[in-house]
Amino acid sequence: MPLIFLSGYLVTYAVLELLGVPILLLTGGNGFQLLLHLFVAASILLSAAGLYCMWRTGGTKHLHILQGRVHLDKEVRSGQGRVLCVVLWGIFLLLAVSLAAYGGTRAIFDGDDSYYVVQSVQTWQYGVMYQHLPYTGTSTVLDARHALAMLPMWFAILGRLTGTHPTILIHSMSPALYLALSDCAYYLLAEQLFEKEKESRRRLMLPAFMILLTALQLFGATSIYTPEYFLLMRPWQGKSVFVAVLLPAAVWLLLEAGHSGQKWIGILLAALTVSACLCSSMAPVLLTGMLLLAYLLLAIRQKDKKLLRILPAFLIPAAVYLVLLVLLLLPQLLWSIFGG
Repeated sequence: MPLIFLSGYLVTYAVLELLGVPILLLTGGNGFQLLLHLFVAASILLSAAGLYCMWRTGGTKHLHILQGRVHLDKEVRSGQGRVLCVVLWGIFLLLAVSLAAYGGTRAIFDGDDSYYVVQSVQTWQYGVMYQHLPYTGTSTVLDARHALAMLPMWFAILGRLTGTHPTILIHSMSPALYLALSDCAYYLLAEQLFEKEKESRRRLMLPAFMILLTALQLFGATSIYTPEYFLLMRPWQGKSVFVAVLLPAAVWLLLEAGHSGQKWIGILLAALTVSACLCSSMAPVLLTGMLLLAYLLLAIRQKDKKLLRILPAFLIPAAVYLVLLVLLLLPQLLWSIFGG
C-alpha cells in the first residue's frame, strides 16, 4: 500500500505538471477550465489502466514478488514477536494521527500565504492562472519564477472538485496528506535499508524506525526553518514537499535500482523528476544533480551499463524544464542588467 499510495501521487503530480505548463503558456493563464477537464480525464484513464494492470497481475501481490518479500518469518507470525510487532505499529499509528491532528489544527498563517495560498484562491475563484498580483489583486505579467511550479494550481483543482475553499484544504487537510506521503517514502526507504536483515528482526525494525522518524518530526521543529517545521506548519509549499517527500523517495528509488533494476523504477524516476518541477524552480536542478551523480557511481560500482538506460527518464524532463525557465526569465534578466 505505501508503494501504491506514493507512486500514485507522483504520477498525479507529473500529469498535472505536464498538462499545466503547456496550457499556462499557450493560453496566457486563461486555460484553467481546460486544465481541470484534461486533468480529470487523464486521472480517470490512468486509474482505469492501473486497475486493469492490477487485475491482470493478480492484485497487489506482484509488488511483493518484485521486491522479494513474499513470506513472513514464523517467529513474527506467532507468539511474542507478533505481539511486539503489533504494539510497535500501534504506537506509530497513534503518534502519526496525533501529528496529523496537530498540523491540521495548529498550522499558522505566515508571510508566504500572501502569495502561494492567494494564487490558489484566485484561480479557484476566477478561473485564471497567475494573472493577478496576489498582494494587490491587480493584473500582472506572468511570474516565470513561480508559475512553472504548478502546486498552487493543484489545490485550486482540488477546491473545484470538492467544493472546498483552497485555504481550508491547505491549512486543515494538507498536513495529514503530506505527513502520510512522507511516512510512506521513509517506510519504503527503510525496507530497502533493512533488506538484508533476518525477517523476524526486520519486521520489528521497521515500526521502530517509523516511531523514531515520528519523534524527529514532532520534536524537530526547533526553529521556523527546519524541515520538520515546514512539514508540520507549511506542508503546502513546494520546498516542503520536495524535502519531506521527494528526496526520501529519490533515495529509496536509487536503492531499488541498485537492488533490482526493474523497469518500473525508470517510470517512477521520471514521475519523480517532473513532480520536482511542480514544487519549485530549484527542485528539479537539485534532484537531477543528485540522481545523475548517484546513478553514475552506481553504474561504475556494479559495472552494469543497463542502469545507464534509465538516465533519460530523469534527465530529459529536467532539461526541458530548465530550457523553459531560462527562456521565460531571460527578458527579465536582460532588462535588469541593461534596462536600468
